[in-house]
Amino acid sequence: PGGVWEAGFPLKQDGVLKVVAEAEGTREEDPPSWALRALDDRAPEASLLSPAFPVETSRRERLAVAYEVRDDHGLSAAALVYRVDGGPEHSVPLAGLRPGAPSHLGEPLWDLSGLPVGARVEFRVRAVDDARPERQSGLSQPGLVLLTDFEAAHAEAARRWLGAEERLAALAEAERAMAEALAE
Repeated sequence: PGGVWEAGFPLKQDGVLKVVAEAEGTREEDPPSWALRALDDRAPEASLLSPAFPVETSRRERLAVAYEVRDDHGLSAAALVYRVDGGPEHSVPLAGLRPGAPSHLGEPLWDLSGLPVGARVEFRVRAVDDARPERQSGLSQPGLVLLTDFEAAHAEAARRWLGAEERLAALAEAERAMAEALAE
């Protein structure tokens, strides 16, 4: 109905397309043809823009992760992928990417609260295209987050400081007593 058709298919090499029309048992003798040229389809690219160096932070924080993803024929998805202490890969979809867009800049806040204290977390950004029959993906350079319990570290430093003050007071008292004994 309407006489308009649209179709798509993957093309891996140059070729010729002929459309043969047939109606009521009659076939077109010299159908039109079009030369088709296959385009290269490179894998998408992903860049981690920030943080550009290892970060030591608390799991109570939300880490800003700035990134850029690009693809020659359009993107379908982006994700933050990470491994905790070299374990299995986890993935968090990155929102805001318009499907089919050739590029996207983002800076989501990554909630670190579900990660264990003391963990070493390596992460990357993954870009995915819409290539068919199989999608292609590209990874950014890695980033690193070290999760520290700053409150516990502060409490330990305070405990040590108080212990040092007590030892210094004891030494001062011993010195005073020795000075008195020598003065007699």
